Amino acid sequence: MILGAFALSACTPNNSSNQNNSVIDTSSEAAPSVPEVVNLKTAFINLNKGKNYTANVKYNGTYYYSIFVNENFVGTDGDQPEILNMYLADGVGIYSLNYNDGSMVSGEYQLNDEGENYTDLFDNNVAKTMYGVATDFVDEIKDDATTLDIDDKFYKLALLDYVGIDRAYYVDLDTVTAKYEDGLTIDLNFVRNNKYSLSFYDFGKTENDNVKTFFEQEGKVYTPDIYMSTMKRLLKGNNFVSNVYSFDAGEDGDLTSLNQVYNPHYFYSTSGALNDPKQNKSGYISFNRSTPVTNTSSPYYINGFDTQPCGIYMFAAEGVKHSFAPQVAYENPDMEKFMHYPSLLKLLGKTQFFTKGVIQEFSRKYTNKKNCYILRDLTLIKDFATNFSLDQSYDFKTKIPYALGVEFNLGYNGTDEISDANTTIIFHYCFTYNHENYDYLIPLFSFGETNNTYLDGFYELYND
Repeated sequence: MILGAFALSACTPNNSSNQNNSVIDTSSEAAPSVPEVVNLKTAFINLNKGKNYTANVKYNGTYYYSIFVNENFVGTDGDQPEILNMYLADGVGIYSLNYNDGSMVSGEYQLNDEGENYTDLFDNNVAKTMYGVATDFVDEIKDDATTLDIDDKFYKLALLDYVGIDRAYYVDLDTVTAKYEDGLTIDLNFVRNNKYSLSFYDFGKTENDNVKTFFEQEGKVYTPDIYMSTMKRLLKGNNFVSNVYSFDAGEDGDLTSLNQVYNPHYFYSTSGALNDPKQNKSGYISFNRSTPVTNTSSPYYINGFDTQPCGIYMFAAEGVKHSFAPQVAYENPDMEKFMHYPSLLKLLGKTQFFTKGVIQEFSRKYTNKKNCYILRDLTLIKDFATNFSLDQSYDFKTKIPYALGVEFNLGYNGTDEISDANTTIIFHYCFTYNHENYDYLIPLFSFGETNNTYLDGFYELYND
């Protein structure tokens, strides 16, 4: 397994879409014909204009995984099942293919910011290839070249994306060299003697056994059931309350006594009832006003407060009396990102990794065994723990997570439509400590009901 600076960044291809459009050809038209690969020049032309080849990736001389590029699938695969991270195009959209708990599972269609399906596998938004990257640089390679020092910044950044290395490591990239002997090899040489080597082959005839098996088993895009789709919708709505119950081994749970109230415009903690106007609370509110407040007679006008605030501000309240910190706590007014809301949980994009069932070690704790799901992927579980700050008092080496359960109690109010306000979602975080099993229950409730009259008044006055 890889050690050192790139251990985390190299395991999964980076799916960000921050390519420079001035050097990326995002045309969805069919790739033009490409010459046969016989030298360095024709090899780079194939990477730039072709859609069919394979690359083996080595790290410091040891094989790590392979990258497969095909007209219908792009991604990584290798000797270990967890390396499989493929994106498949079916004419309707693009979806992922991975291994989970010993089985291949597909994902949902990848969506753009407008909620529409990505359809072009080679626009470098979902999968990363060298297609259309820095065409001018490729055109300038000499016909008789056998070796090449790559200095083009955009091409080097694209290579980092292609291998799955975060662009932040560009500053550690020393040299990038290419040569052609029996085939094309590109070496990415980093400081401290770290080296990635890419060997390209199978131009025009790449295949992948896992993709082939998936379709032989009549695999298709994943569609979440009503429970998974409801979880995604409600958590991404950013309007609910959470709490935490802590369970010692064999003991009953204790409530933390503090409700965590999530709202798109403000976040606060309170020990009182959610709708009690006399409750004490403290938290943050988002203000983003470009012009001064002129309505000084408003009951929500804050005397002496910034007339053109922008950012996240701290507040405290004793009943209906609110006080605001004069200094901005965070300049970006995006509350979701500032408080790292559960809407940003990685598992919401991987609901196909959940399987139906209960966690046997704690099955007695479930209240609704019919609607339970289990997640075993440790990367997603640790992300969950970090999001809910369950990791603040320990590290994952001493208190080791092994499963995340989730149970659903969907409210219907006697109709066929789900009542969000009467729905409860309970996460069940399980870990071991000193060979004993422990867990937390994190219930989410009051979906769509967190708006507070007083805070809404302040928000409306101090936002354009």
